[in-house]
Amino acid sequence: MRGMAIVLDNGTVRAEISETGAELLSARRGGAEYIWGGDPAFWEERSPILFPICGRLPDKTYLWRGKAHELGLHGFARFARFETAGSAPDRVRFELRDAPETRARYPFSFLLSVEYRLVGATLRIAATVRNEAGAGGEVLPFQLGFHPGFAVPLGGEGAFSDWEVAFDEPCDPDRVLFSERSLPTGLRRAFPLRDRRVLPLEHGMFDAGGIFLAGVSKAATLRSARSKRSVRMEFADFRYLGMWHTPDAEAPFVCLEPWSGLPSFDGVREDFATKSGMTRLAPGEAKSWRLALTFGA
Repeated sequence: MRGMAIVLDNGTVRAEISETGAELLSARRGGAEYIWGGDPAFWEERSPILFPICGRLPDKTYLWRGKAHELGLHGFARFARFETAGSAPDRVRFELRDAPETRARYPFSFLLSVEYRLVGATLRIAATVRNEAGAGGEVLPFQLGFHPGFAVPLGGEGAFSDWEVAFDEPCDPDRVLFSERSLPTGLRRAFPLRDRRVLPLEHGMFDAGGIFLAGVSKAATLRSARSKRSVRMEFADFRYLGMWHTPDAEAPFVCLEPWSGLPSFDGVREDFATKSGMTRLAPGEAKSWRLALTFGA
């Protein structure tokens, strides 16, 4: 059940963010909704924050100090109740700290703060993780990702297949190959883009699961020649970009997902002390990831 929603409005964009998961629920400009509405017939979430893992673990478990711990898909932050740590008409900051229920699954001291700020037509999001352990405490291993879903077609203009994702700069990405259990295989394959920049959207491209790319330009625009509406995403702090919607369905949305790291390899129960793709912070250290969404109209 979602908590109270905080409303931000700067006269250009109106955004709503839930205290549960610090999740972006809505972003409206010019009377149109840009964020997926969470229809449970397809996918009931809207824009979850992924912490302390992105994706899933084999058998939902990992090792730490020789002990197995269980974490579900994308971790627990998306279901947690955040505290509102400060707000103004155009900005809000949420905080999530470790607690007994988190330490049972993830035995670390942390502070996850998420700030939303409206600047003109842009919603700037910053997620900061701090290791709250005292001197001599544990290193904090984790991943962080964003998972925003966008209503496609934006404003109901055109069909799903009229829309495309266009990267700012030419690039030659690799697709990270996943198994049938949605876990990385360790293999990659070249993923050509039209004119080295453009990926046209089709429902069927997601029937086998999400598309996760490495080596892409760090800004991309969801757009259509049939509409003036668009969403430009800037994600310079992230290594990977995923794209997903409900498989085997004509789902009216697409998720564009910047991730800091990848899940564990299929069939491998990894130790978080050595797992690749993790960020590790010493006690007292902090690191931030930024995402900017510009809503064109």
